[in-house]
This record gives sequence, structure tokens and C-alpha cells, in this order.
Amino acid sequence: YCNQTFNIKTGLNSGNNNFSLRCNAVSTIAPTTSSDLFVNLTVNDHPLAAFTFPSNGSFLNDIGILNASASNDDQNLTRFMFELDDNTAFSSPALICDNNQSNCTFNTLTQAQCQEDAWECYIRLNVTDSDGLKNSTLVQIQIDNTIPAVRLEKPINDTWRNTTNNDFNYTAFDTNLDTCTLYHNETGVFAANETNLTVANNTYDIFTINLKDGNFIWNVLCNDSAGNSAFNSSNLTINVDTTKPKIAFSGGTEANNTYFNRNWIFANVSVNESNFVNITFYLYNSSFDLIKNTTYTSINQSGTTNSSINFTNLVDANERYYYNATVIDKAGNENSTETRQTTLDNTVPQIAFDTGTPVNNTYLNRNWIFVNVSINESNIANITYYLYNSSFDLVND
Repeated sequence: YCNQTFNIKTGLNSGNNNFSLRCNAVSTIAPTTSSDLFVNLTVNDHPLAAFTFPSNGSFLNDIGILNASASNDDQNLTRFMFELDDNTAFSSPALICDNNQSNCTFNTLTQAQCQEDAWECYIRLNVTDSDGLKNSTLVQIQIDNTIPAVRLEKPINDTWRNTTNNDFNYTAFDTNLDTCTLYHNETGVFAANETNLTVANNTYDIFTINLKDGNFIWNVLCNDSAGNSAFNSSNLTINVDTTKPKIAFSGGTEANNTYFNRNWIFANVSVNESNFVNITFYLYNSSFDLIKNTTYTSINQSGTTNSSINFTNLVDANERYYYNATVIDKAGNENSTETRQTTLDNTVPQIAFDTGTPVNNTYLNRNWIFVNVSINESNIANITYYLYNSSFDLVND
């Protein structure tokens, strides 16, 4: 009779199987004998510890649920312990959860074990089965509760543009910046329009899009890899107007190329522009030197309206003048009238009988009279000859 202790080794995949054992006795002086009874042996594997969430290299923020339901064992898992530390040795871990539930609520806002926005952060999962066997695994994470900051650069608020093609410039700030999206309300709904998938931290960036005429609000939403997102603190406004103002000379304005004996010129225009900024009247002399210009910044902007000016007390009343008017809107669109010409002339023409004309009180034996005159007038319109009889009746002109 003997009593002996044996170590039995099994393979890695032998768990949850029954094995029959029998003892054999061997001697050099006696025959080999075997026990009459078989002993049933059940082998239990160590459990598998595995994360369903988070995966290795994940970003976590706010309050989330850690999930270890991917863990398994050939027996029942009775304990799930989640720990947090800033090193893989877990030299001073902080306990997150320790119970029989595979889910664990993790508040990243209140943890003090890991530094924000740093990769030196690890979660370890320890599982125990009903036989007391244990196993563990860990994942590397980064905790990021920092909301991106967005600065809208251009166009500045309430900008007016006279082109449909427009740039929207912004700068985003975040260590783990992921994407930025332009929002505007051209369709009537404030919604996403275009997304930049290659945005970089603290880097000037541009969206270029086409907009129809109108007044719109815009902003940029940026999010990081942890799911934090933010707009700029306020929306900005952009106004698009690609239509030129309408302007034309109207009632009271003299026709082109007219002559007057006076020292003033009156001009009246009709304007149709809802985004009016100013209208300027220009007066030039015959050398096209600017003599006067007058700008009005306020007119009735309800539909078509008139604006006029009277260039009075012109020093040179013997001069050919040119004048026109230009209107400008808020977007920088401008339009002008045609340029008209008016000549002022207060000098009486000079005229005198000249060579070939009979002297006064002359008697002639013929049936005709020849008259020749000399004229000094730069703006001559016509000359009329008059012939009267002795009764001063008009005979011919």
C-alpha cells in the first residue's frame, strides 16, 4: 500500500471536459496491477477577459459605459473589475467598478488618475470565474473633455458681396480636431453645407461656395475625435447682391447738346436700388476737368425715386459743360447715366457789315442788293438777313 500525489497537466483547450483517471501500480517483484475504480476529473479553463467597448486607442469623454460582454469562460464569470491608471504596470490604479456586471459607468469628468488629452491612460479589466480563476486585459485610451474653439475670420459680420462665389474663412482650435462643417440658411433652413475632413489645429482654413442673392447667416461647427463639438459663439451675417442699380436722367434734365444763356445747370435722375449707399453728381468743363461733385447718402429707397441737383452760380457762364451721375449700392455695385453736354453762353454775338456791302444811304441803278457781314461767335446757331421797303414792311428774309 502506498499514498502518492500526482500533478496532472492538461492542454489549453481541455476546459469543460471530463477525464477518467485510473491508478496503475508497477513493481519489479510483483505483477502490474490497476485500480478497480475510475476517478472522474473535470478541468476548468482560465476565463477570457475582453472589452466590447472601448477599443484600444479610443477617445473617451463625458460619462460613458464600459462594456466587457465579450469576455467569456467555460464556467460562469462572477466578477468584473475595471481599473484606471496612467501606466501599464497599474502601480496605483483607481477603481472604477467591481461587481458581477459586465457593464460599468465611467465618469471621465470626475476621474483624477489620467491627464486630459494625453495617451498615458489605461483601463484594465479583471475577470473571475466561479472556480476562482482570473484573467485580465487592458486598453489604452485618451480622455478628452475639451470642446473645440472656432473663430470666424472672414467675411466679417454684415459684409456685403457682389459676387456669387464667396469664401468663408475660419480657424479651429483643438488637440484632437477631426472635422469642421460650414452651416448657412440659403435654403431657408440653417443646415450643414460643406465639411472639411482634413482640418488641423490652429490652422487658417477656407470654405468656398456659391450663394444666390440674399441675406444669410453662417457659422462653422467643429468636432474632435472624442465627439466634442462646438460652433463659434455667434452666427455672422453675409449679404449677397450681384445686381447693378438702375439710374437714368428724368424730367427737368435738359436734352444732350443744348445751349443756354444762364449760369446754372439742373439735372434730375431716377434711381431704383433697394440697397442704396450714395449717388454722386459730377460736372466737368470743356477740358473734362472736374468742376463740382456732390454726393447724397440718403434718398427714398422705396422702389424708384428721383434725386436732383442744380449746379448754380457757375463762374464761367461761357463754357461747354459735361455732367453725369453715378449710384453705388452696399455691395459695391455701381451704375452711371450717360454723359450729357450743355453749353452756357451769355456773350452777345458780334456782327458787322463787311466788304462789298454798299455804304449807308447809297443810290444804285440796279435790281439787286448785295450784303456781306463779318461775325464773331463761337456758338453760332444761324444768321438771318432781313430786307424792308420804305414803309418798313418786311420784303424778304
